[in-house]
Amino acid sequence: MLIAEPVILAADSYEGDEILRWLADHVTDFTGETGNEQKESP
Repeated sequence: MLIAEPVILAADSYEGDEILRWLADHVTDFTGETGNEQKESP
């Protein structure tokens, strides 16, 4: 994120929306989660 921050801050609203969409689509690239993990029951 630190590398991308200047680009995000300089982006117009359309570009910002595209960046946010890309980040949301690729969140597992940054977190290492696969989405297959099971949550613990209370």
